[in-house]
Amino acid sequence: MNTSKWPNFLVIGAQKAGTTSLYHYLKQSNSLFLPKKKEFHFFTRYSGDDKAKLEEYLEFFKTCPEDKIAGEVSPSYLVSEKAFENIATLLSEPKLIAILRHPIDRAYSNFIHARREGLDKNTDFEKAIEEELNSENADEARFKNYIGKGFYYKHLKKYYDHFGKDNIHVILAEDLKNNASREVNSCLKFLGARQIDKLETINENKGQIPKHPILRPFLKLYYRSFSRKYKQVIPKSMRTLFKGALQTDFEKLDSDLRIRLTQEYFTEDIKKLEVLIDKDLSNWLK
Repeated sequence: MNTSKWPNFLVIGAQKAGTTSLYHYLKQSNSLFLPKKKEFHFFTRYSGDDKAKLEEYLEFFKTCPEDKIAGEVSPSYLVSEKAFENIATLLSEPKLIAILRHPIDRAYSNFIHARREGLDKNTDFEKAIEEELNSENADEARFKNYIGKGFYYKHLKKYYDHFGKDNIHVILAEDLKNNASREVNSCLKFLGARQIDKLETINENKGQIPKHPILRPFLKLYYRSFSRKYKQVIPKSMRTLFKGALQTDFEKLDSDLRIRLTQEYFTEDIKKLEVLIDKDLSNWLK
């Protein structure tokens, strides 16, 4: 196996925790090579005998200069057992980065995304959780998995056990938001890459939903085609007006509900996680 064709590091998750922002920040480094495509999910989907898929994946890293550190970002790797097994089998000593967000905030963001895409008809977050936990539809539960994806200790423990703590670097979403330069440079130091003196700020994705379900196809068309194709010729003010006619800000998560759901589902996992990653997570329990 030609290891030069494989990524040296992976950002393994978590979903809806800031992996897109982290991807764009890391791409600013002259020491790193990240493909233009984000979220391959290769190790989550690879069956072990699909040579065409393997060659297609490795093709993205063939142009990586010898003096650069190659990597990719696929947030499904953190929770996927199949991804863990493939990574453990195919990569000998990868560097792994995880960005974690308060599990209920992550779950709520996941819920808003599902609503926006028309994958969850619920407007009540707590009801959506109850339906998820009681669902007999394995595919549906696996996609939404609002609560299950937030058991970070459970998901990270197998990576720590197999690869060792020296090969895993964990940052928190709130820290990236409050001090992006410090957190990104901590990732670069972990990877053995040069520091970035002046980081270009990334605007975070703002969660919004269609004003009415009937507008969902038009909103998808805007994001997937219209806004990209005509971005250079249509003034930003007109694009903003058009987008504003289609979508609205989502409802803020009730703080009391946030605390109650955290205590109900995540207290034990958070306390174990604190020890595993050696970070103070007391704010997550408040």
